[in-house]
Amino acid sequence: MQYISVYDSKNPDCLIEYFYNRVSNSNLLSKEQGVVCKINDFELTLNAFVDVLSEYIWEIVLPQIAGDYLKKNFDIYEDVAVDIMTRAMHIAYGMRAAGDVVKDCLMDYITPSVRIILIDGFFQFRLKNLKMDMEALVTICYRECCEREEYKDFTELIKEVIETQPSVYDEIYIIEHNNVLKIMSGSGNDITAECINMYLSDADECVTYQDCVISSIITIAPKKIFVRCSDLLYQSSFIETLSCFFPGRIVLY
Repeated sequence: MQYISVYDSKNPDCLIEYFYNRVSNSNLLSKEQGVVCKINDFELTLNAFVDVLSEYIWEIVLPQIAGDYLKKNFDIYEDVAVDIMTRAMHIAYGMRAAGDVVKDCLMDYITPSVRIILIDGFFQFRLKNLKMDMEALVTICYRECCEREEYKDFTELIKEVIETQPSVYDEIYIIEHNNVLKIMSGSGNDITAECINMYLSDADECVTYQDCVISSIITIAPKKIFVRCSDLLYQSSFIETLSCFFPGRIVLY
């Protein structure tokens, strides 16, 4: 039989409640800031104890560490912070499925001589790599969120430009022919060169032919865009971008 005391200085009440909801009371003694667990081969095995403690760390401690890091390093609104944390923890749980580093560290650490586990210290010395990985993951999710917001603002600006400028053509047809996009007027005239030559001449290496097509369509601001293309192009970002800039104006045929 082995008695192990577990302390969480940041969430003592949460720790006690968590364990009492998952472990038989006959195997627990509560203290001011933690719990004392009675480990034996019958009611509360070492594996069962480690399962409960690792779940607590994943569900309570790790999100708090990630949230504290986010608030300390980034000035963001609460609803945005929730989105970032949700995304970061979702990825973290996916990493856990490939191997539970918390459970492995606990099993390596707990020997018959261990009497106390201080969760703060355990993270500082035994799970410091997980802490660093979590902070890096939060940073990545924050940057992705900023990029999404910037793209959303950019999209709204483009839509506003399109709405306010007169349409050069009421409707156009975008037809993919031999892997090349052609722009046709509603009357059937090929207006590809007229529309995109200016953009092609000024384009750098990072700008694609599809980018030039989209830019030219923004300039002429048609009221209706009929698109006929291959499945490959349909599944690409080209159609998605057009649909973002011209909501309700795209017709696939």
